[in-house]
Amino acid sequence: MGQQDSDEAVGNFQETVYAVGEAGSYNIMGNLSMWGTGTSMGDSSDVFYMHRAEVALDMTFDSWLFGFIKAQSWGAGDITEGFHIPEAYIEAYFADWFSARMGKQLLFYGDGLVWSDRLLGPPTASVLLGEKVFLNAHFIYMKPKVITDKATVMSGSVAGVNIGPFYAALEGLYKPASVDTGQADIWAGANMELDKHPFDISLELGYHSVDTLNNISACFRADMEPGPFNIGVSGVMLDQNWVNPFDQNPVMYYDERGWGALGDVFTFGYLQDPFMFKFNDITSLNLHLAYDKYLDFIKPDLMLKTRLDVYSMSTAITGDSTTSIGNEADLGLHFTVTKTVDMGVVAGYFMANEDYGLDNGYSLRLWVAKDFYFE
Repeated sequence: MGQQDSDEAVGNFQETVYAVGEAGSYNIMGNLSMWGTGTSMGDSSDVFYMHRAEVALDMTFDSWLFGFIKAQSWGAGDITEGFHIPEAYIEAYFADWFSARMGKQLLFYGDGLVWSDRLLGPPTASVLLGEKVFLNAHFIYMKPKVITDKATVMSGSVAGVNIGPFYAALEGLYKPASVDTGQADIWAGANMELDKHPFDISLELGYHSVDTLNNISACFRADMEPGPFNIGVSGVMLDQNWVNPFDQNPVMYYDERGWGALGDVFTFGYLQDPFMFKFNDITSLNLHLAYDKYLDFIKPDLMLKTRLDVYSMSTAITGDSTTSIGNEADLGLHFTVTKTVDMGVVAGYFMANEDYGLDNGYSLRLWVAKDFYFE
């Protein structure tokens, strides 16, 4: 949440920026990842499967010219898509603090929880200015959703500071009125993070307005790392009328490591269509405990992170009352080898509030990811 994504991260790694004017070089940094999950709800023996495989290449053509491309295939249930290209762009650096990016690119407004684009990057022209004090501007081409509609161009910007352990940004998006809705949409947000060992605290607020309808969503996280332990709490509130500007469902925000806001079982079991289950808004409180340990007796550079997440989720029934949706516990094992190979497994169990008419459920998620380099 916060600093990592808003730094214009791509894939599972950050771009390396070489100073303009140095001798030219050519290299490729890539990442191959695969993950799959199975979720079962209630007494049914049916299991909902979802999987994704992708390869991403971060390319340096010269000291001033860079490129990025990602090929991805995913499937859900009985539907499997062939490989498509969710990201493909080039970026030219005119100075260390000034670059332009053109092509299909994911846009990290906020932390990606409620209004970022994490699935399919639209054609976008971006101008990125500054380092410690920055301004990123985006012009985004959106295809029409229905044949009677027309294509639109959204405009957005992220401005803020990134100095030492402190990060703060203001974000905004504007979508012109469409033939379908006849109304323009405006999104605005604020994102702050303080990451100073052993504490890491972040807060994000999001605002959406269309016609006379206004709604707010928010999330926060606070972590402390005493030695090899990580202890933390996080929370999220999704308004019932919140609209993702890129028409994406929260289920699709998952990468191989998940997103950690609502839990695996609840996300894949109910968030495919939250309104189907009559959720008004969704509020979740998460407590987590992690422990890092080098497994020297197996391999000196093998790191194991064990993490336990406990979630408590509720929804509003009326304007002044809430009811519990249920609780979930997820236990994950994350293995890292020399910082280039990741693999892991997460098992989850959802305990539903029977009075609300939901079912218990369980899930199992596996992933593996590998970085590679060519020079």
